[in-house]
Amino acid sequence: MKSGFLLIDKDKDWTSFDVVKKIRNITQIKKVGHIGTLDPFATGLLILLFNKATSFSQYIIDNDKEYLVKSQFDIMTETGDITGKIINTENSPTPITKKQFEEKINLIKNISSQTPPKYSAIKVNGEKAYKMAYKGKDIVLPERNFKIISFEFLGIDYPYFIWKAKVSKGTYIRTLTEQIAELFGKIATTVELRRLKIGSFDVSNSIKINQIDTDIKLLQPDLLLDDFEKISLNIDEERKFIHGQNFTIFHHDTAKLRVYNHKNDFKGLATINNNILHAIRVLND
Repeated sequence: MKSGFLLIDKDKDWTSFDVVKKIRNITQIKKVGHIGTLDPFATGLLILLFNKATSFSQYIIDNDKEYLVKSQFDIMTETGDITGKIINTENSPTPITKKQFEEKINLIKNISSQTPPKYSAIKVNGEKAYKMAYKGKDIVLPERNFKIISFEFLGIDYPYFIWKAKVSKGTYIRTLTEQIAELFGKIATTVELRRLKIGSFDVSNSIKINQIDTDIKLLQPDLLLDDFEKISLNIDEERKFIHGQNFTIFHHDTAKLRVYNHKNDFKGLATINNNILHAIRVLND
């Protein structure tokens, strides 16, 4: 099996690493990675990369992501989701109506910074924050900026509310649930979380783990880089590219472009500066 990727619809109670480990066992491919960690309680789209395609993860990890979320007012948990220990409750809650929620949507869309939850995979001095949190260590994570690209309120059946959002890299949905609640002077936690999209990739085109076997056909790695410009090389240019040699080619300057041979086989990524092509990543399965 050569290099490529798969779109997986992760089930609940699986860690992202559980998925990688399972797929390694099924396919017998040792080099398997993933893009965009999902918490065990979350479901939805996980992109798995195989062999040399793993080297392309850095070019798509920054893509926007879209989530479908069910949140619950009037409780707060240690982890920010329903799996965590409840640390606060509202004993005499005042229900929020559909109209009241809709009046806050513009304020929700303007939320642009947050402090990541201490139960996250962010590393602090080389150790993951959630591991430190479980050990009872005091953690202070810096605030970070993010962007809500789109927000759709889907309904409320108090204390639950359902919403969908497309957000930039580094957004913590668990924290965003809490931030939304704060606009109403309330507390809340995330009950259900499903990732629908990573960039242009949609969970509707994904497969379940039980659909994978040793004969599974991987998606071509160049599809991960569809936004990049494309260039085709002749036989001599292809040979130089595969061997990492720079060469002259008359083309405008480009930071990243997909490289193909004369047979239209994908060969990797390159940059062009002053009519000199430099290889960034070579894929020669």
